[in-house]
Amino acid sequence: MKHRKFFVLTFSVVSRVVMVSMFVLGFATAASAQPTEINTCQNITSSGSYILTDNLTASDTCLNLGGTILNVTIDLNGFTIDAPVAITTGDNMYYVAVRNGIAHGRLALYGVSRVENMIVVDYGNEGAGITTMGGIVTGNTVIGFSVGIVSSGLITGNTVNQNNSEPYGWGILAQPGSTVSNNVAVGNHVGFVVDCPSHVTGNTGYNNFEQDLLLRGQEFCKNKNNLQVANTFEKIDLD
Repeated sequence: MKHRKFFVLTFSVVSRVVMVSMFVLGFATAASAQPTEINTCQNITSSGSYILTDNLTASDTCLNLGGTILNVTIDLNGFTIDAPVAITTGDNMYYVAVRNGIAHGRLALYGVSRVENMIVVDYGNEGAGITTMGGIVTGNTVIGFSVGIVSSGLITGNTVNQNNSEPYGWGILAQPGSTVSNNVAVGNHVGFVVDCPSHVTGNTGYNNFEQDLLLRGQEFCKNKNNLQVANTFEKIDLD
């Protein structure tokens, strides 16, 4: 299986740390407001907190966060969004949080975002289950995509399973400057694809068909004192 470049994020390591810190702080305002109830797919153009009160279905995109608004929280409240693209954002969206539900479709968040406690499933989808450009991706289960998770921030405590769709079949793609910790990758073509420099600690990969861990730019990782500590992998390939 050929490893083609998915896409490259250009944030520096320092800027990513700043972005994550700003995200945690900036997100507090939206989280404290009384949430707006959502029971239909729609465009969201205002900052604030939103909470689902029913399952949502669409033939294309369900929730579209447009413009350059900041501080948006979407709590699925245990409900399901069934759409090819469950939630997406514009390129300049920051401090977006999505949590607590099921997405039968992609979460395409093109800004600093937090995704937590989600089950994201779509067998045969050629895209990525969860995409963020920085931020935090934690406590999620992602199944059935070409790439389970694509991020350049903190990727921790996730399970990626059976992400075998063409053209990639990767469980997690961690862009440069990521911290990848305590994740489990099972039954993908490649469990973890990590672009150096990144920190990789405490992860487990097994029964991935091609290999469990691929470090791209391994010598650069070593030169920059990146960590690969206490990982459990059956097969490791260092480019």
